[in-house]
Amino acid sequence: MTTSNISVTEKVDATSNTSKNIAKAAVVDLQPMETFVLVWLSTNAEKITDITKLRCIVNYMRVFNDPNACIDYITNRRQEKVFVIVSSSVGEQIVLLIDQIDEIDSIYIYCPNEAECAALWAQSYRKVRGVFIDIDSICEQLNKNTRQCSNNLMPMSSIPSSSAFTNIANREQVSLMYSQLIRDLFLVLEHPIDQPCHSLREMILHFTVQFEGDDCGKALLEEIERDYNAVLTGDVNTVPQYKSIYWYTRCRFIFETLNKALRTQDIDMLFTMRFFIVDLHKQLQELHSSAAPASRMSMTVYRGQVMSSEEFEKHRSNIGGLLSINNFLSTSADKYVAELFADASTNEPGMEKILFEIEINPQIGKNCPFANIEHLSSFRTESEILISMGSVFRIRSVEKNISGVWNVDLKLTDEEDEQVEALTDGVWEKIRSDHNLLCLAKLMRLMGNYEKAEMFIDELMSATLFCRYLENLALVINEIGLIYEKKGDLTTATLYYQKFVEMKQKRQFIWSNYMFLSVDVTTKTLLNYLQNIESNSNQELNTLKKSFENEQNKEEPNREKLAFCCKQMGEIYEEQENDTDALRMYEESLKLFSSIDSSTIRTSSIIAFLHAKLGNTQASEKYIEQTLKERLHFRLNDREFVKSYEGIGLIYEIQERYPDAVKMYEKILAYPLDKNPNWNIVLPNIGYVYEKQGNYSASLQTYERLLSIQLDMFYRDHPLVADTYASIARLLDGQQKYKEAYTSLANALKIDLITMTPNHPWIKKRQVEIDLIRQKMVVESIS
Repeated sequence: MTTSNISVTEKVDATSNTSKNIAKAAVVDLQPMETFVLVWLSTNAEKITDITKLRCIVNYMRVFNDPNACIDYITNRRQEKVFVIVSSSVGEQIVLLIDQIDEIDSIYIYCPNEAECAALWAQSYRKVRGVFIDIDSICEQLNKNTRQCSNNLMPMSSIPSSSAFTNIANREQVSLMYSQLIRDLFLVLEHPIDQPCHSLREMILHFTVQFEGDDCGKALLEEIERDYNAVLTGDVNTVPQYKSIYWYTRCRFIFETLNKALRTQDIDMLFTMRFFIVDLHKQLQELHSSAAPASRMSMTVYRGQVMSSEEFEKHRSNIGGLLSINNFLSTSADKYVAELFADASTNEPGMEKILFEIEINPQIGKNCPFANIEHLSSFRTESEILISMGSVFRIRSVEKNISGVWNVDLKLTDEEDEQVEALTDGVWEKIRSDHNLLCLAKLMRLMGNYEKAEMFIDELMSATLFCRYLENLALVINEIGLIYEKKGDLTTATLYYQKFVEMKQKRQFIWSNYMFLSVDVTTKTLLNYLQNIESNSNQELNTLKKSFENEQNKEEPNREKLAFCCKQMGEIYEEQENDTDALRMYEESLKLFSSIDSSTIRTSSIIAFLHAKLGNTQASEKYIEQTLKERLHFRLNDREFVKSYEGIGLIYEIQERYPDAVKMYEKILAYPLDKNPNWNIVLPNIGYVYEKQGNYSASLQTYERLLSIQLDMFYRDHPLVADTYASIARLLDGQQKYKEAYTSLANALKIDLITMTPNHPWIKKRQVEIDLIRQKMVVESIS
């Protein structure tokens, strides 16, 4: 097989002068940014001018002269659609073969000899779009087919109405939550102290590498860079109005790359294109806001596409539910244009033709702006209405017309699914920060994507001024420690936590506002150890005592200041594990506070917890009762009650009052899971308490219930799913159900191998446990 690289690896016969010229542009083989791959199978060396024309439509192109290598390459494509040009010199037999390959969307026969074409290519094939005597006619057809294919690849998620569920959020809801969080974070990513030029140049540089050797693509990039630089420097006389909308419609590679990244949640590419994403969204907002009053009434727009029967069934059976779209959505005010897209494809088996009729109202579209971009678009005959990413629609009806096209009636809505909203709020609480890059890092850590978490931390520290402030740097250092801990590198994690504690010792910021702890016992143990070696804690206590005395000796002491001093001293004593003095200070602070609010209610909970630790059951009960009464009095929301019940359940666990602990945790489960973001802690607690009582059957049922919810809410390789499999295996092992225990533990190990480093101690632990169960299975089989 003869090969040579052409930019993104075009393969040709390197013996010809043409191929030598092409080979000069050779670079390393890159992965396609766009949705499509163009493959040219030919026994001859093709003209570089022809290749350049084709790459103006599909940048990522490979040229083969070996049919076997070509077929191997095509069948290995998983995320892209393949378009194939077959030169007539190859022969008709290869077309018969590749016409059956699923990854191929379209085939074009290139036959410069018109007479030969008529004689040899009379047979019709399902995916052959025609026989062409020149490259220009192929380019024209390729352009139409790739546009249609791109249109059909628009991802849509059906979210059933919340009434269809009781407690459990499904995977589509969790996916929608993450996509909304990512979208919202990217839309506000440009920080005032950051330079927009930085992210623009990063995007241009990325595309420049991809377009090495492609003069058409490079010329467009140079033009784009000139336009944006003119805007950033204030010289806008020659720049097209609403430049991002203009370039989005003109440049196929921008359109395709951006929407592929949104469709696949490609964080790297979304971050690379962050400048363009923000600018495009803002320009749609501008047009949306400036629309004439006459255009502020509801209107109907249309979208035609083809969809698999399996995918369409999810929407057809969800009338009354929500339809969510991550991408920027192209629609048309002209129904005829949309019908052309619905009818453009041949009658492929297992595919449905869809015509969406969408009611849009400018008053509703404030959170997801849309605008008529016909005067800015490269396709000015299509009456295009572009809707920004993250649109949500209510499915009103689905009917099939006499032409076999499904009419789907949608309405743009600003409604939010209650469970999605609750899930989103719960995650926001965990990732909230003063800088969105740090929010993104935390989100990636929660999703188990530690490499991306580190990428955002690096960007935050190198490209912004955020870390120049001590309190911000402390947050970043703590986050790095959490990332290393999750990766299983406890040694490095400890070093970062040590640095974090050293910064805490300096007390140059209010510690209580910036303390972020992992829920894992390992982290708590590390942090407690590091906190206990703090050398100047006694000095700090003395400072607080003096501040208390000085305030107390004033003619009119400020009770709030006195209470704050006591609370701070209580926190320090608690960090030192001096529970008696911590309790004394917390109780004193509670007496001094002049009013009851959420802060004092939390202090009551801490006091109840400390009394329980010290064995003071009656006092603990008193503060538990006080906490619940105060929460009722202030009519705190369901989540606050959930937190209270969880804390009280933990107190009962400490007191070994297991039936009471179960009752308290069951009260939490009476709330829908969407109002209880800590369900993944509460259910394991219930399982653990049942196990401590010796009720192994109830414990197993609880963990199996937890697993069912997790598999529906999380990806199947989520670390929490592995923990649940391991807990189930432990209980099955205790019941001597070794085969089932082995299967469950093997599932846990499989996930660990995906989400952890190979030398993580938990992997070794799992492997030892599996070996022990395997030995028990052997003994059982021979006994």
